[in-house]
Amino acid sequence: MRQVEQVIGSNVILRCWISGAEAVSVTNAEEVFLPELSDAREDPPEQVALLPVERCPGDCPWLFERAFEYVGTEDKSELQKWNYEVCIRYPGGSSCSITYPHSLGALLPESFLTGFAAGLTETPLASMFGAHHMELRSHKKGLWGTRFAVWAPNAHSVSLVGDFNYWDGRAHPMSCREKFGVWEIFLPSWDLRGQKYAYQAWGVFAADEVVKADPCALEFVDPSDGGHDAKVPECDDYSRAAWNGTYPWTDDAFIAKRQAQFGSATWCKEPLSIYEVHLGSWTMTASANYRDIAEPLAKHVQELGFTAVEFLPLSQYPCEESWGYQCAAGLFAVDRRLGTPDDFRYLVDTLHSYGIAVFMDFVGAHFAKDEWGLVNYSGTPQYEYEGTMGQIPGWGTCRFNYAKPEVQAYLLG
Repeated sequence: MRQVEQVIGSNVILRCWISGAEAVSVTNAEEVFLPELSDAREDPPEQVALLPVERCPGDCPWLFERAFEYVGTEDKSELQKWNYEVCIRYPGGSSCSITYPHSLGALLPESFLTGFAAGLTETPLASMFGAHHMELRSHKKGLWGTRFAVWAPNAHSVSLVGDFNYWDGRAHPMSCREKFGVWEIFLPSWDLRGQKYAYQAWGVFAADEVVKADPCALEFVDPSDGGHDAKVPECDDYSRAAWNGTYPWTDDAFIAKRQAQFGSATWCKEPLSIYEVHLGSWTMTASANYRDIAEPLAKHVQELGFTAVEFLPLSQYPCEESWGYQCAAGLFAVDRRLGTPDDFRYLVDTLHSYGIAVFMDFVGAHFAKDEWGLVNYSGTPQYEYEGTMGQIPGWGTCRFNYAKPEVQAYLLG
């Protein structure tokens, strides 16, 4: 589905594209908007039918529109509060009613976006950007769905594509917070956890669209099969009410001890010896995962007398030969080659049960050039410097543009 609101004087034109729809109507529950009918003020209808657009291009049927008269106060901010529902009828008689995605107005808090634009990271970046199944209490209590948000300041338009809309860029165009170059959308009622998704962007200067993975995705598919798509997370640390993970942490005692030993006043007085390990090389079999590694690794490290392990990069990366040092877009997601986020939690929890602290390598120097990743994210350099400054020939990678506050926030988030 796709919707556009256009304000002309005191009128609002509602236009939507809904794949396969035979008829579309809007629930007329708000008194500030009335259909353009002579008797509408005296007897407003409960449902207002949108009209099929004539002379619609052959490759874009199912386009409907209707003009509404705005009769509210002089404060046009009420336009942002029209959380209307649409009733969709399909051939064969089936129908459904939904809260329309683009009727919800701005999603991410202005305060967060202001901080992000300044390079500040008080709020975890991955809690706002990316995909989150959640209740949109700020707009409508009890309204559950999935929120998506991405930073793409160079894009002319961005659409959400995925398994749920047959990867059709016409279905879910995202709304732009132009001041910040951020695109967002909330899909009400849809529980999309576990489904693949990406962003289809059209650059201002690029003739063709690009389909990009989510830079803040919390889960990806297993790249061993050649895939690189992000997934709406089932194990979402930032949306506890939507948590689908099953692993219960048991490391409270270790965390308390760690804070006592390595607090701000004592950290430099305690011994710390770190065992560095590349998990992909440490596995005993090709099918081994984080859970299989946990117990043998913990015992091995303990027997050698180390007090901590340092994992070589475990964020999602495309090329196994890079050992994780060439990430393309998945800094916030653990490598799915070795299992799920719950499997990784089991590994960390097991190490903690043996009194072993865990460090993780982080690569903030460069990123891989895979076309679905960060490179030329919205058609032009965004995360990287422009020109030769943005290239690292020896590695065949791109250099992050540290001069941009948003890139700083991304790397520190």
